[in-house]
Amino acid sequence: IIANSVTEYTLAAPKLFWRELQNVSCDPDLHTKTARDLVKRVALQGSTKRTLYDRTFDGNTCSSQITSNVVADDDYLYWATETALVKLPTNAIIQTNPVTVTTAVAGGTGLVLTLDAVYALTPSGGIRKTLKATGASSVLVSAGNVGASPSNFQTDGVYVYWMTGSVLKRFPLGGGSVAQIGGGGVSGYFPVFHLCIFGPCSDTTPNGVFVATGDVVNRY
Repeated sequence: IIANSVTEYTLAAPKLFWRELQNVSCDPDLHTKTARDLVKRVALQGSTKRTLYDRTFDGNTCSSQITSNVVADDDYLYWATETALVKLPTNAIIQTNPVTVTTAVAGGTGLVLTLDAVYALTPSGGIRKTLKATGASSVLVSAGNVGASPSNFQTDGVYVYWMTGSVLKRFPLGGGSVAQIGGGGVSGYFPVFHLCIFGPCSDTTPNGVFVATGDVVNRY
């Protein structure tokens, strides 16, 4: 259901969103090159593919102008550019321009969503929390406390998690301190959190974060 030029995807059920980068004119001998960013969606149960964003641009390279992963909720898609964090309605048409949420988040960054905020992880700016409703942005964890070369940014709605090398760290969204979990040599992890108020609850997976170290998986 997705073309070969996909660079990433995100799921906001019942819709699947993905980003494509197409090389229009990227001959190495050309001083000015041309590329094309697209963001599309399709319903999980099957539907016509729909293009929400389509921009062709010139530059010295054929790198995307979208500098982060794309994340989505029911109403908006969010991503970063070199100058800002922007959002685009999930029902946008190609002519719809993204709207700036904040200029405090920009450049290479990893994004995750909760119900009320966009969290951004950057090597130089630490972890920032930006409120969806107002665009107000604040530092949650300083760059020094994040650590070197952070990656694999995720959330379970209770903590934000990230890797620095083979070390897994987390920080509670409600405030607190950075903690290392799983010891050293972590190769991957998967956070799980379920809130069931009115049962019965069909998903019996226990809450926690599953951490892989070598050929062993532990739950914390």
